Amino acid sequence: METPEERMGKYDLNLLSDTGTTEHSVSGGWLGSYYYDKRSGNQPARFEATFSRNGREGRFDGSILDDAVLGEARVLEGLQSGRSVSFTKVYISPPQGHSVHPITYEGTLSEDGKRISGKWQLDYRGARQRKSVRMTGSWEAHRLWNDLLEEEAVPEHQGLLLESGRR
Repeated sequence: METPEERMGKYDLNLLSDTGTTEHSVSGGWLGSYYYDKRSGNQPARFEATFSRNGREGRFDGSILDDAVLGEARVLEGLQSGRSVSFTKVYISPPQGHSVHPITYEGTLSEDGKRISGKWQLDYRGARQRKSVRMTGSWEAHRLWNDLLEEEAVPEHQGLLLESGRR
């Protein structure tokens, strides 16, 4: 019988792609920070994200909780192609007086699948502005947990017992 460490090592956070090569999935939990390019002090804003595959090849969705004033956001149009990752973040219920616009994120997943880093971009036009304004910055995140490991963490025999209602 395999030990939990042997089972975890067997998967090593990898998925087998259609081409037969091993690549890491972005699915799972992430803890990170984003920074503004042109902001005094450039203090990071922290966030926690959960990404989930949505059944289509390379596509994912999810949620993000910022520690900044805008709070919770949805992840839309997530796409992973190899180590390249992109998605759009849209805030759900911004506080009164805050106008929010979709924010585009692009990044690269590390070779070991434990970190993502990249750039974000926000384009908007305020009610009194004649031209669009572009804000940009960088972001980084490290993996908290992985969907594959969560599924594999329950021994097979335990899952069968739970399904049958017996312990």
